[in-house]
Amino acid sequence: LSRAPCYEAATPDGLFSIDIQAETVSGVQLAIEVDGPSHVRLPDMALTGTTLFRNKQLAARGYVVVSVP
Repeated sequence: LSRAPCYEAATPDGLFSIDIQAETVSGVQLAIEVDGPSHVRLPDMALTGTTLFRNKQLAARGYVVVSVP
């Protein structure tokens, strides 16, 4: 990482909150999301539609999304 990660960081437009935001030494912006039970469907444990939407929106803003179950 190029600097210390930020916890509960807002995207520059203020529309999303990222659990852990970090930047690699090569400049890649990471959005690390800790996805608890409210982010998955039962019984298949697939991500919910709102979580998929969030991930797509973060990716559109230039983040690489890392989802931690």
